Amino acid sequence: MKDRTNAAMERDVNKALVIDALLGPSHAWTYMEYCKVPPYVILRVLAEPELRRIAAPLPLARQDGASA
Repeated sequence: MKDRTNAAMERDVNKALVIDALLGPSHAWTYMEYCKVPPYVILRVLAEPELRRIAAPLPLARQDGASA
């Protein structure tokens, strides 16, 4: 599987997945269209969830308050 190269689109798609979970796929589709995500990506993301790439884990905050 290829690495992602478009961080902005990745963020838009991840936000759309939250929208999908909260409001449904039509709202997620509308959001991704607004963000100029290509239609083939929107369809793949919403219609074939088993093909979604695993999002990179977010860095954990250190306990002493310093950044990692």
